[in-house]
Amino acid sequence: MTTGADMKRTPAASARTIDRTFAALRPAALDTLAEDAYARRRDTDIDQITRSGEPARAVRRRPARRPLLLVAGVAAACAAAAAIAVPAARDDAPRTAATRQRPTGPVDARSVLLASAQTVERTEETPGRYWYTKFRVQTLSNVKLPDGGDGRGAKLPYTYRHSSTEERWLSRTGRDRSRTITGIDRKIDFPTAQDEAEWRRAGAPRLTGPRGDRPRVIDDRQAFAEVVANEPVTVEALLKLPTDAAALTADLKRRYRRDVRRTGTDIAGPFEYFVWSTAESLLAGPITPGTKAAFYRVLAAQPGIRAEGRTTDPLGRGGVAVSMSGDGYRLRLIVDPATGRLLATDNRVGDTPGARGTTTTYLDMGWVDRLGARP
Repeated sequence: MTTGADMKRTPAASARTIDRTFAALRPAALDTLAEDAYARRRDTDIDQITRSGEPARAVRRRPARRPLLLVAGVAAACAAAAAIAVPAARDDAPRTAATRQRPTGPVDARSVLLASAQTVERTEETPGRYWYTKFRVQTLSNVKLPDGGDGRGAKLPYTYRHSSTEERWLSRTGRDRSRTITGIDRKIDFPTAQDEAEWRRAGAPRLTGPRGDRPRVIDDRQAFAEVVANEPVTVEALLKLPTDAAALTADLKRRYRRDVRRTGTDIAGPFEYFVWSTAESLLAGPITPGTKAAFYRVLAAQPGIRAEGRTTDPLGRGGVAVSMSGDGYRLRLIVDPATGRLLATDNRVGDTPGARGTTTTYLDMGWVDRLGARP
């Protein structure tokens, strides 16, 4: 489920060495003490996050080094369809009191992530036969994709926006048939009148998205849910991931080192990006509430994260955006600290309104016991 962008990579070996040295010198107890202190003031922070009408203030911190860059798999995904986060919702998206934006308040990224962790770890969840996910992906493409969307195509003199929804029922064991439906509520439009005029001038050719232009139902038997460090991981293995932040960090470092040995650092990217991209996938996947809470805590410990303040996702649901950015990219999560739910991910090349990227908005997710059922 991971999406990404075509990013330029300029890692500095000496900077990575310094990072590792400081990480080794940092006592683990400091993180524990900081989290305990945070727990004592959590109610105040949540109140600030959700109710304050003051404008968001940037957290004062030391100037950051130029962040390092991304993995090739993510870069290749966006080379196929250059994309942008588009604040457009489904035409039939519900608008309720719960979806209205709450006032912006002063927040910091660590508080947002730790609040989400403490909320989600108190939830109870019983795994069923299928993990269900419904999400909508929006892209802005300037490449003509062949039918089937294999990523090879000529650059166009205009850009067009493709939006579609996908549903997945993933078998927990692999013994049941899994199902994916792609291309639901497909829509193609243009970000500007000039783009549409250029399209008409070119003869108004038929446009397709990354997976064609018709809904497809794909049934198969597979037990893996996600690919982590270029290796498929089964649902049962995901359910056994650590629920302690330190143990999860150790597990991720083991997977990361193995990926570096196999592909090289330039392909695997820096560890903090590996953590971020893995969390993006698994926070919407079949993991336990304890593992989800651990992921939020691991993210909170990564360098370079920042809070962007109160915002809404493409469906109008209120949340808080936290991000990590570097030389030519920005990775962004929108979470609701009051529920611990991941609302959307937004990965871009650049940090301007016209930046390429991909936005994935999670409409629903949870365990069900029957193919075709919804939570």
